[in-house]
Amino acid sequence: MAGPCASVLFPSVFSPNQLEQLYAWLACESDELLPDGQFLIRAPEQRADGGAQTCICLDVQVLNPSGTETERGYRDFSEFAQLRAALRWMPVTEITACADSNREASHQTLAWLMARLAEQFDGAIDLCGKLNVPPEFKEAAMISGELIELPYDCGKPSPCLRHLATPKFLKWWRVHNGGRCMIK
Repeated sequence: MAGPCASVLFPSVFSPNQLEQLYAWLACESDELLPDGQFLIRAPEQRADGGAQTCICLDVQVLNPSGTETERGYRDFSEFAQLRAALRWMPVTEITACADSNREASHQTLAWLMARLAEQFDGAIDLCGKLNVPPEFKEAAMISGELIELPYDCGKPSPCLRHLATPKFLKWWRVHNGGRCMIK
């Protein structure tokens, strides 16, 4: 997949019933289910105007914050501590989604999907990088807790940033950012 990626973090392990609900919802929302956890989908406004489909690859993973690198979802221990402090809970399930291309429709569809999943299953969206939010909006979103900045060591003189967001913020961002709403 060469397009944007994001994930939704959850405070509890998904039950078999929740996984069933997730896949049933995806089957209803998708234009077509493909092999290997991939599906073709469109955000509602794209469906209404016959817009392009986006191929999304979805992966559901149970995280073990004190486990091996693979069990931790390739996050290090300090990242889990940072997530726990920011979210006030420890993420133990992660749904990662990657889009097939870097088109505007792919960004819009991925943002819609991440907001819906986070809202439906009570999670927080990890944008896997930094959004370029104008300062006047960023300050208000950070004060309300709808957008959280997490610094990380990226091998540069100053730390890089990545954002966590609530579904409410991501829905607002989709409407007010004119398209390019996700990061790579």
